[in-house]
Amino acid sequence: MKIAYQGEKGAYSEAAIYQHYGKNVKAIGYETFEDVFKAVKSNKVDYGLLPFENTIAGSVVINYDLLLKENVFVIAEVFFKISHSLLSHKGNKLKNIKKAYSHPHSLEQCRDFLKKHKIKAIPEYDTAGAAKIVKERNKKRPQ
Repeated sequence: MKIAYQGEKGAYSEAAIYQHYGKNVKAIGYETFEDVFKAVKSNKVDYGLLPFENTIAGSVVINYDLLLKENVFVIAEVFFKISHSLLSHKGNKLKNIKKAYSHPHSLEQCRDFLKKHKIKAIPEYDTAGAAKIVKERNKKRPQ
């Protein structure tokens, strides 16, 4: 079984796929939510798993809009606990971090922490993708 999700390998949606369907499925990451819908509609994958609700940051409105626009149906609901971690390069200290890159919903979930530590929230398309970006930039102290 092939199941699409939005994001890079390691994304919360990928983990939710394995939690719900087990390890014997093939999880395939796509760059955008729209791409996941396209993959389902074109039969490139059997299913798509996307976030629709977030207990802290609210609805993922774009997915509701796409659900109304596209001819696909919800067949299951998955509850998945999210636990964020602030990642940086080895040896870095929290006091040196000035910016955090992540998906806007993740940044919203961490708003109080970021504000407390005076870290500027920088939105990216995906939380796991943001970690990849920071790694590729190889910055000990993100600017």
